[in-house]
Amino acid sequence: MFVMERNSDLWDHIAYVMEYAPSGFPVEDYLLPEQQMNLDMAFRQLHQGVEIACPPPDTAEQRDKLHALLDRSLAEYRNGDRTVAAGLLAEFESTLFTPDGQKRGAP
Repeated sequence: MFVMERNSDLWDHIAYVMEYAPSGFPVEDYLLPEQQMNLDMAFRQLHQGVEIACPPPDTAEQRDKLHALLDRSLAEYRNGDRTVAAGLLAEFESTLFTPDGQKRGAP
């Protein structure tokens, strides 16, 4: 099962979700059915990644913006608009990372 621990994990997970959302996540034969990736689990993990990339307390406004982007993206996936959902996820990614995967504002 996927574990979110570092910014690089979040970077990788964004790409994974972009590739497989909303319903094409691979089935892993070593996981129980309730452990298989799905849209809700993928977005819970993205929200968890926000807390890793933007730890409290100094970045509350940034975290709120990122969580809102994720909530809007998930809603669009659920509404069947994959194009808008993926665009919001791309905006989430570019808010956090440079094109080469480096955290924006990192020393």
